[in-house]
Amino acid sequence: MRRAVRVSAGAGRQHNGRTGQIDECQVGVFLTLATAQVNPWLDGELFIPEAWFTDRMAHRRAKAGIPPDRRFQTKPELAWQLIARAQRQGVSFRSVSMDTLYGRSHELHPKLQYYRRGGREKLTSPDWGERICK
Repeated sequence: MRRAVRVSAGAGRQHNGRTGQIDECQVGVFLTLATAQVNPWLDGELFIPEAWFTDRMAHRRAKAGIPPDRRFQTKPELAWQLIARAQRQGVSFRSVSMDTLYGRSHELHPKLQYYRRGGREKLTSPDWGERICK
């Protein structure tokens, strides 16, 4: 999401996946579900760069409407949050596809492996003939 206005929540010079360049932009992390019938967007979170969480940026966070209890999260942490939230809402899936940033994450990959092997809240497999989004 390209943004020229610096007051936009999370705006900053960062990698813009759409242009492949470093731009003044906002970055989102999104979760979609792919089935043979549909490919709906399920959820998303705005990535807010770590620089936004310094004391000197408190006024800017407030002006942009960022809740005071929001803390910095990496993109893989946001991705896990989206996956876990979908699971809690009953969305099930057989596999997860992601780009290199997430696939090589030392934060996200072990969590996915743990749940795949039958962890506490193991990932479930859908019957692809059923409606998946509840």
